[in-house]
Amino acid sequence: MTFKEFLSGLNQRMGVPLPEYWETMPELQLAQRFLEGLNEYFFQAYDGIGTTEFQGEELLYFSEFHKFWEAHHAEILNARIDREQAELTAHALARAVEEYGTDILGLTHETHGLSKRPVAQVRFFTANQDFREPPVDQFERYLEDPTRFDPREIAQAPEEFLRFMGMTRLSQNDKRADFARNAAQFLIDRQISASDIGPLFGKDAAAIRDALVQSPNMGYGPKKANMFIRDMVELGVWTDLHGLEAIDVATDVNVMKLALRTRILRTEMPLLSSFLDIFCHQYGHI
Repeated sequence: MTFKEFLSGLNQRMGVPLPEYWETMPELQLAQRFLEGLNEYFFQAYDGIGTTEFQGEELLYFSEFHKFWEAHHAEILNARIDREQAELTAHALARAVEEYGTDILGLTHETHGLSKRPVAQVRFFTANQDFREPPVDQFERYLEDPTRFDPREIAQAPEEFLRFMGMTRLSQNDKRADFARNAAQFLIDRQISASDIGPLFGKDAAAIRDALVQSPNMGYGPKKANMFIRDMVELGVWTDLHGLEAIDVATDVNVMKLALRTRILRTEMPLLSSFLDIFCHQYGHI
């Protein structure tokens, strides 16, 4: 496709007729004008552009596009639940459970026969870490050297723990070390192991989550705290928690992909690239 063909198709899609003389304009000149305007609108700020708030900080708008996107992203995307498709998906899932059992909905962790106490300890020090892929066979690491999961050892040398778990190949090691150190201190201050967290907070799921989330710089936001509590229930560590209705689905990019691919969630147009959604308006909305 030539650049002229691209521009012609773009105008046709918008229903805006091109002027008669445009065909005689050199293609490079058209590209220069188009790309200059596109770059200015999408990627350039200027004095007085204004500010927005993001994660508690006041920041300059990235460009005129971002001012527009903040105000109108929900209307442009027009995201909605397709109830008919949701029902079809639910029936398909029900048939799968009927044929294969509820294990298809369960966790896939191989705990190697570990008792509840070490299972909780391992998950407590891994669920708070932010990585695209979890450590390879994290429970087997406990079998190799249980002392590595001693909170006193981790508090003194969090980098060694990360190295032992194979996390040092990932980025943001300083942040990861802080998460490990502060999680260890959480247990030390209360003189407990991770399996004792549930009883300590009255076996109340919401109270456990709040305690994890409110502990500074430990890596447990609501999503990861919910995930850790889910794991403790699914893996049989805490069998009698109450208030589980307060534990939300861990909505993340994987849940978004599933909703879009099953067509339960429909949008008026494909999602923008993450770079254009620099302030995460689209991500939060979806």
